[in-house]
Amino acid sequence: MKGWLRAVGVLAACLALSAAGAEARGVIFGTVKEAGTGATVADVVITVTSPLLRGELTVVTDAQGRYRVPDLPPGSYTVRFEKEMFRPYARADVPLKEGHSTKLDVSLVAESLEDGIHDLACGPPTIDIGSTTTGRDLDLEYMLYRVLGRSSGSLDAVRTGEDLAPLVPGVLDVAGGLSIHGASVFENEYRLDDLSVRDAVLGVDALSPSTELIQAPELATGGYPAEYGRATGGQLEAMTRSGSNEMHGSVFAFWTPGLLEGRRASTGLGSQEALRHQGDFGATLGGPLLEDKLWFFAGVTPALSRVARTRQVPDSDGGLPRSFDDARSLQALGKLTYLINIDHHVALSLITAPSSQEGGSTDATRTSLRYDGAFKDKKLLVNVNAGWLSQQVTPRAGEERTVDRYQVHARATWLAYWPVTHVMEAGVDSEWLVHERPGAKTPGQVFSGYVQDSAFFGNRLTLNVGARYDVQRIEEAGQDPITRARLSPRVGLIVDPWGNGRMKVFAHYGKFQGLIPLGLLDAPAPTEDVTVDPDLEPLSSREVVAGLEYEVLRNVVLGATYTHRRLENGLALVPRADGGGVVLGNPGSGLASDSPRAVRNQDAVTMELRIPYRNRWVGQASYTWSKLTGNYVSPFSAWDGLTPRQRLPLDRPHVLRILGARQFDLDRLRKWRADVGASYLGASGLLLESGERTPWVHSFDVYLGARYAVRKEQDVAFRLDVFNVLNAQEPAQVEQRDTALEPVRYQAPRQVRLGVRYEF
Repeated sequence: MKGWLRAVGVLAACLALSAAGAEARGVIFGTVKEAGTGATVADVVITVTSPLLRGELTVVTDAQGRYRVPDLPPGSYTVRFEKEMFRPYARADVPLKEGHSTKLDVSLVAESLEDGIHDLACGPPTIDIGSTTTGRDLDLEYMLYRVLGRSSGSLDAVRTGEDLAPLVPGVLDVAGGLSIHGASVFENEYRLDDLSVRDAVLGVDALSPSTELIQAPELATGGYPAEYGRATGGQLEAMTRSGSNEMHGSVFAFWTPGLLEGRRASTGLGSQEALRHQGDFGATLGGPLLEDKLWFFAGVTPALSRVARTRQVPDSDGGLPRSFDDARSLQALGKLTYLINIDHHVALSLITAPSSQEGGSTDATRTSLRYDGAFKDKKLLVNVNAGWLSQQVTPRAGEERTVDRYQVHARATWLAYWPVTHVMEAGVDSEWLVHERPGAKTPGQVFSGYVQDSAFFGNRLTLNVGARYDVQRIEEAGQDPITRARLSPRVGLIVDPWGNGRMKVFAHYGKFQGLIPLGLLDAPAPTEDVTVDPDLEPLSSREVVAGLEYEVLRNVVLGATYTHRRLENGLALVPRADGGGVVLGNPGSGLASDSPRAVRNQDAVTMELRIPYRNRWVGQASYTWSKLTGNYVSPFSAWDGLTPRQRLPLDRPHVLRILGARQFDLDRLRKWRADVGASYLGASGLLLESGERTPWVHSFDVYLGARYAVRKEQDVAFRLDVFNVLNAQEPAQVEQRDTALEPVRYQAPRQVRLGVRYEF
């Protein structure tokens, strides 16, 4: 009987996995015990189902009650446990992240105890008892339930994963990008298919794909392990979509008409903006070229927008001159996946994103070849990804700047049952790049390596230990090469007091190191020279995270988190004392030792109530208190060493985030379904020189969706989003004007977005 069950499990695994795409795989594993006695239970039949799989995948626990379901694509799963003389148990919405492992321990109730014990089974759909990482899996908690944000920027019509981030605790949407726990927008890392797409020159996102082309977007704001690095802010990563044995696709269009936009507050600058239109449209298609062997996915998403700018100073005829800023962009993705055999597959992808507007044009193209394999009876998972990223920036009145980056990423994950269960991981990242601009060429190299181990001591204690080693080398013409290496240790501890997966107390300590943006090598003015400190160190910081999460009701989590971040090394262009240009250095050390040391500290406490999914509800309510102080803002901010330690411009002491969404069936046949939702974001104002603050920022968004099932697996969906319903117009950014700080940017006005989608 046991051999027959295991044979069925192997056959089901082959059928299910042959139909899945080629994302980096993960593992669901754990131990099954008997409720009451705590004894392990052998030969439990475990069935895993998901829309990602064709059919079911079945495994059986061994003599020690352990099981392992390897080689699964990222997504959400339902896991069912069955054995004679025990009550069956199923756990839905078990999340599995790309390249990660999810531990799901279960206690089954014997039929003789069924009247006295109602539910002792447990698992981590709502609480990840193996991780100290804070942040969000944006795919599972936002995209699936249609809680989407507006496109960032008045000219940016592309809907991306970054649009969802402001509802995550610790994240602020500021000019130019995301500020995460007090770090500037230049200090985050962005990864696509495990390869960096961060702009090597400025440190911002160089390639932000549309949500139509990606899956499993994830934002890590703190407490992350050694596999994440090269940033002192947050980590935003995603995977490109893949094909499967089922032909599937979509046609969609989203439009924001300017006629429905609310009034914009005047900044008092030379011109006033008004949106004329903004939208994106396109199609995706994926399916088999050779069933069970070769699949494809393709998608294209053009986007366009127009903003009218009216000058506030009359011309000679007494009129107010008006001009238009038009933006056009196109994103296209092509991907092929080939299954060598059940344990090995490769994927080749190409994504391109050219765009243009009045200020010039940009183009980013990324090509990658990925291999994923399983060895040692699927206990060892290996993936290798090699890619080329080309960036091209052409100003309207300037010369072209290009960056070519060649990257290799390799990772191995080993699941071992020693005295305790270990999930061990080791990886390397190598990059060679060339930055070319008029009159200069800067080669560079980056190498990173890391090791980490998650040790599970029974059901109550998890210890995560790791270290990361980063080396950056920059070869600037006329100066000695800069080579800097740093070791970044990480350690995390998670305690599950009752061993049932519904509570965790956790703490994490880590050191983080960023990269030196190559844009700092260029002089801020043509008449100035930049002298690079031979002992230059990249940005680095230290972090302590501690928190508690408790599942007060099924799929209802109450949590509290404390985060402390302290800048260790700042990076700035420091004016020379003799007035002879600037020094690229670390304020307070080396050639910049005459300048005060850069200081930036943030302390933040977040209280949160989270409902990932309960009876068709999804919701979140969080309050964050924080204090951001120091004299350092970002590597690209002006530095004169005269700013005292004080509250910094990005300091918003109080932030409140609330969101909720609900799905409804509108008829008995479930042909018509509706989605409704709303979100609120409120934050205290910006600090002025007088010590007072600008008024609170309030933004209330609502949406309504309707979906009609034309036939099986064919839907037509309609969508209405209203952002900033009340058209609040409070200052979102202040800058020094003459002798005072004054608003230069206000909240984005009310906008209405209409959408339609056909899926098959």
